[in-house]
Amino acid sequence: MNESKPGQRHYILGGHTTSLTTARPGLQPSVSLLQVDPEAPRLEVRCELMTGLVRNGEITFYVHNVLAWQDNSSAERGWSIVSGEVTPYMELQVTRQLWQVAGYDWKSVYSGRVTRSDAFTVMPDELQPENETQNMNTGAWITALEDIQVRFPGAEGAVKRWQANLTPVVMYF
Repeated sequence: MNESKPGQRHYILGGHTTSLTTARPGLQPSVSLLQVDPEAPRLEVRCELMTGLVRNGEITFYVHNVLAWQDNSSAERGWSIVSGEVTPYMELQVTRQLWQVAGYDWKSVYSGRVTRSDAFTVMPDELQPENETQNMNTGAWITALEDIQVRFPGAEGAVKRWQANLTPVVMYF
């Protein structure tokens, strides 16, 4: 990955439910980046110059997460978001994730709606099992980086290559 143009996003991680499922605890993901302060995302980076010298620097960027959800009642309207900002790029990535869900044949477009924050973990009252209604849902999440800037203070000459480590942590609740 190189420096990005302002506003350009780079997809780094995504996921989805393996199949259509029912709402329950342990299904909703939360993604964080281990080495990154959410308030000021930056990473240490090392570069090798064309001359063979090694320099240290930093990468700064913005992290964007989108969590999408859909159930039988919204199958024909499209998916909604639980959290995040949907751009055309993120919409395409969510759609690609949803098409990988086993049994998914719903309308895979962004409905423009925001759903409840507990959509993955709690069934609406009218769809509780005692009402004999099977409510199936699915979801997808995307993590992307935007406005990536790489800086090597004191680096004289062209950079041959650079390296940094970024570890995503996915927790379910």
